[in-house]
Amino acid sequence: MAAIFMVKQKVRERLKTFYECFRAEQVQIEGCTSKYAAVAFREGLLPNSHMYNDLVRKPAKDMSEIQTRIEGEISLEEIEAAHATRSTSLIASRAPDESNINGAEQNRSWNRNRRSEQTMDGRGLQENQNKFTISQSTILRAHQNEGIFTKPPPLMSDPSRRDQSRFCEFHREYSHTTNQCQNLRWQIESLMAKGKLIQYRALGEEENNPAP
Repeated sequence: MAAIFMVKQKVRERLKTFYECFRAEQVQIEGCTSKYAAVAFREGLLPNSHMYNDLVRKPAKDMSEIQTRIEGEISLEEIEAAHATRSTSLIASRAPDESNINGAEQNRSWNRNRRSEQTMDGRGLQENQNKFTISQSTILRAHQNEGIFTKPPPLMSDPSRRDQSRFCEFHREYSHTTNQCQNLRWQIESLMAKGKLIQYRALGEEENNPAP
């Protein structure tokens, strides 16, 4: 009969589950009296649990009394579990959808890359010539080994639909020419704003944007 004392309640195991497991084990043990089982049940409970402390203060006479006394405890336990489930569901429903957040961030990243891939048309090229004393492709070739340029983001357009007659030395991909590269233009302008490459700034631009 000592085997009945080996049945122990696990951490986070509900009282109802432990009681059912205990009763199933009890019926397998020949000669295990209801009074003996009541003591074993108490000792199998988690120490300092509400039910354990209650049975220590007022020991049960037998398993019939155990069953009567735990019914209220089990009902309370189930109510608390249901309340916790509802609270978790409510919090989850109010929490922002991470998939939407990640998707939005990916879209923003994609849009940034798309903007950097946009090329200059005839007007843009003319504006570029007005800003710089030489072409931006010449500026790139003269300073590309100095570590002042940041690697551009990869092109997002479909490779099969790119213009194979135009090659960008900055992206190292076919799609547009180096002089049409918007990303390179932005980087050159940014460097000029920091006082670098200002020798290539057109005269009018130098007056409008003096070096810091």
